[in-house]
This record gives sequence, C-alpha cells and structure tokens, in this order.
Amino acid sequence: MATDLNEDYAQAGFGNRIGFGQRPALVIIDFVQAYLEKDSPLYAGVEDTLAHAVDLLGAAREAGIPILHTNVSF
Repeated sequence: MATDLNEDYAQAGFGNRIGFGQRPALVIIDFVQAYLEKDSPLYAGVEDTLAHAVDLLGAAREAGIPILHTNVSF
C-alpha cells in the first residue's frame, strides 16, 4: 500500500519547526543584477525584495552575525 508523501515525511521527522538555533546566520541566495535591470530578459521586478534584503544585510552586519552569499556560476 502506497504511503502519502506528506505522511511519509512526517513519519521520518520532517516538517517540524526546529527554531532559530544558537548561532543564526543570514543566507542571500542568487541575487543577480539581471533580475533588477529592466532591459534584461531575466528582469523580475523585485525591487521591493532588494530593499528588504538591503535592510536585512544591514541588521545582520550590525548584529555581527555571519552572512553567506550564494550564486550560480557557469
């Protein structure tokens, strides 16, 4: 008998909150200029998201927590 995927994950212990932990970090994932340039084919109209990310980065730097940036490289 097949098990529902969500049920399977729940039985394995996934899907629960784990909290923030003792040593938080900020991870900025794949922020690229092409998403913000209106003439780019990848333009995403995410200027509000950029503004929030800038605020988060400032708060993280002020708090002295680690900041990790990731990006895709070809």
